[in-house]
Amino acid sequence: MKYITLVFCFAFNAISITTYGQEFSVDNIQRIIRAVPITTESILADGRLKENIWKKNLTESNFVYRDFGVTASGVSLDYYHPQDNQFPKDLSFDPVWDPNIQQTSEEWQAETKIPFLQLRLDNNGDLERGFNIKRWIPIENEDSYLALIPKNETEWDCRFGRLVGIEQISRSRNIEIIPYVASNGVLLPANPTSQNPFYERFSVEPRIGGDIQTGLGSNLTLETTINPDFGQVEASHEQVNLKVFETLIYRLKDDSWELTRKETRRYYDHGKIKELLIQDNKDGKWIDYAKMTYTYDENFLEKIRIWHSWTGSDWSMLRFRSQRNDKGLIFRELVDRYEEGDWHYVRKNETTYEKDSDRKLEQFYYNPSEDGMKLSWKNVFKYKENNLLRKIGFAQSNQEWVKTLITYYSYDEKGRRVKEEIREWVNGEERNFRKTEFEYSEEGEKVKTNVGVWKDVAWIEDERQVHHF
Repeated sequence: MKYITLVFCFAFNAISITTYGQEFSVDNIQRIIRAVPITTESILADGRLKENIWKKNLTESNFVYRDFGVTASGVSLDYYHPQDNQFPKDLSFDPVWDPNIQQTSEEWQAETKIPFLQLRLDNNGDLERGFNIKRWIPIENEDSYLALIPKNETEWDCRFGRLVGIEQISRSRNIEIIPYVASNGVLLPANPTSQNPFYERFSVEPRIGGDIQTGLGSNLTLETTINPDFGQVEASHEQVNLKVFETLIYRLKDDSWELTRKETRRYYDHGKIKELLIQDNKDGKWIDYAKMTYTYDENFLEKIRIWHSWTGSDWSMLRFRSQRNDKGLIFRELVDRYEEGDWHYVRKNETTYEKDSDRKLEQFYYNPSEDGMKLSWKNVFKYKENNLLRKIGFAQSNQEWVKTLITYYSYDEKGRRVKEEIREWVNGEERNFRKTEFEYSEEGEKVKTNVGVWKDVAWIEDERQVHHF
């Protein structure tokens, strides 16, 4: 079979290229990429992703291009760029291709085969494309490029080098198939949690599936994914594996209620929340607005949560890292912002508790300043019996605490919270600001939330939230 082989050697800041037999495959572009690590620690035994090689293939003349990447541990990464820009990425691009990794004591090599079916050919079967190589070494904070594009340039893929000489290709097959078989096991603590009535300490879930792509002419590809859901096999597991909590948010507009936002919560089998997805309704289509993802420690206590906010082209991220005392209560939360490929510490929150209790006493918020972290806000909590009665918020001004917001909480005879009322502290008196009321089903599930705002002399209902299980 005919093919083209390129060897890319990465050593420190230099990139060299060696080209072997000038023959071309009817089915694949084959490349071997040899990466010499700067330090032997670049290849980690624990398999964490610390080094990537990216192969970029420019498709049509309008500079829309596709990325094919592989890590030193053999994980493939691919996505599609709809613009002449490095950062807008379409992660739904799911090509069928074959990356292979080999490691030695001195280097690692990546050999990849990308079928022509994944690319676009002109009517003559020619493939002339932009081409670039990127080596990313996070542990060294280093990016190396075959064609380096300055940061002050607005274009991206239109400045790639050109891959030429692959001409008059006649595909020998128009279908590519990658099947897979996988499974995962879950081992939980011996004591079941009350949140999960279908508790199983140990469970194994098999998965099979495959990606199928068929070429329809030179410029059209039909993509199919087979992914059977075995969570539907037993009715008792269906509720646990596929548990979704959805909130529909309506806002008052021109004297009528309009569905404007949707919140979807997904849960792990042990009952803890896995993801909160917030979407806005734009002309009848749900558009991602933000999401929160959660991870837990071995005791199922929240360890990290990450807030993702959609900017229109990429996700802006904040990471919250929990530090707990010997009772498992969060006494400090460190906040990081993701910028320029790394996390940067930007804020911290601290909480104090009543002695021998999990009830909060005070909460402090620190923001960055020229002299480091500066205390800017605190909350003070007041209780009646076992219920939180009110929360008082103070802002730091001229080294003094100024009372700003007061939140009052009300409960029904069953101890369920039925109202939260926020009041502003202005010129020594309280003023109504915002009110939230909750309704429950006979089973005790929260089914509706009504939000009102104070205007002039009366409460005006502003928002309705309907909760679905």
